[in-house]
Amino acid sequence: MVWDTVLRSNRVQLSVSKNDDQGLLDDSQITIGPVSLPVPDEDRSGNQIAEQNGKATDAKTAGSNLANEKISQPAYQSEPDILDADTANVEITPKKGTLYRVRRFFQTSIFSSLTRRIIVLNLAALTTLVAGILYLNQLRDGLIDARVQSLRVQGEIISAAIAASATVDSDIISVNPERLLQLQPDSNVSPLSFFDPTLEFPINPERIAPLLRNLITPTRTRARIYDKNGFLLLDSSTIYLAGEVIRPALTAKEPTPLPVELWQRLLTWVPGDEFPPYVEYSASEGKRYPEVGAALNGAPTDIVRVDEDGRLLISVAIPVQRQRAIVGALLLSTDPGEIDAIIAAERMGVLRLSLGALIVSMILSFFLAGTIAEPMRRLSSAAERVQKSMSARDQIPDYTDRPDEIGDLSRSFRAMTSALFERIEAIEKFAADVAHELKNPLTSLRSAVETLPLVKTEKDRDKLAAIILHDVQRLD
Repeated sequence: MVWDTVLRSNRVQLSVSKNDDQGLLDDSQITIGPVSLPVPDEDRSGNQIAEQNGKATDAKTAGSNLANEKISQPAYQSEPDILDADTANVEITPKKGTLYRVRRFFQTSIFSSLTRRIIVLNLAALTTLVAGILYLNQLRDGLIDARVQSLRVQGEIISAAIAASATVDSDIISVNPERLLQLQPDSNVSPLSFFDPTLEFPINPERIAPLLRNLITPTRTRARIYDKNGFLLLDSSTIYLAGEVIRPALTAKEPTPLPVELWQRLLTWVPGDEFPPYVEYSASEGKRYPEVGAALNGAPTDIVRVDEDGRLLISVAIPVQRQRAIVGALLLSTDPGEIDAIIAAERMGVLRLSLGALIVSMILSFFLAGTIAEPMRRLSSAAERVQKSMSARDQIPDYTDRPDEIGDLSRSFRAMTSALFERIEAIEKFAADVAHELKNPLTSLRSAVETLPLVKTEKDRDKLAAIILHDVQRLD
């Protein structure tokens, strides 16, 4: 006897076939709810099949009724409309609303171990990115403020040195006549009060040039000195020592390759406020610089600009005063790209750190995939093997030792598979019992029917009819 079990669409079909060619009722089946059972006969000694379709149909119907009586327990019901007494009393809870599902999610899922791992990893990456952007913005602002303060201090020192080195170009002494008219008899007034300080102590470029070069050279800062009319007197970029070799400036700028230019812009780009462009004015247009005009009025001023290449340039103007008189202005400016170079260096450090973080993130991602995706793939492959062959039931991976959702899934999956196979085995056993219970009455019926044509007396015919009736009652 060969038993073949097939699982299709939540319906269990059990077929019983024989290895030999003997059978009582060919193509006759007992339908048990969703279970279909062919009924064999192992005791048939001949090759003849009962030709009385009516009696075969009665036997088939009787077997179906008997099977339906024994299969009425809930364990073998797979159709939703077949309910026993206990199942019929179960109250069906309606679906909950969205608020309930959200609350249930936070109660059961958000605090599970795997969810915590995923949230921590994603939040760590996001926090690192946001902190890096904020850090770069604060770095640029801090560099600009620090450079402005440094230029202010440097400008005040140079301005004081220039004012102390100023001399008169001639022996002419300028006297204020209005001050003489205000003089009263017998008044005690200092002779210095008659001189106009605004007409004295002009800036001497010949004496200031060596001093300016010595003070500016170590700082790599460009310094320009304007007189009180805004005319350029000195420019540190054009001051040379005696015997110094002067190299002509390059007339043409070599083009930068596009990838290099894009990379440089990426390293120096910082989201924020846009700065005004820098314009180089002529020597007689010093007052067109707002900071120079403000310094000639006695107010130190600083401005941040960008050149034509988008590089930052900081300018600070300091008034040059002597005896409370403003005789000129000192304009200090950084080299274009000085701040950008510092930002680029810092960003390269951040990129190196990000590369290390990326490698760590990839390792953690592979680890996470190994702890979640790989067990899920193995469970899925095991389910496919079980679907193709019942002998693969013992090949389901065991992750029950894991204290997370994968362990719960493996435990539930193994329990479900075991329960399913136990139910299938119970159905197979029940089908075998049904076949055995049907075999004896049908064998007796066959013998009685075969013997009936050979009976000569009416008494024997009645006895065979009683046997047939008794066997039919046994089948019902």
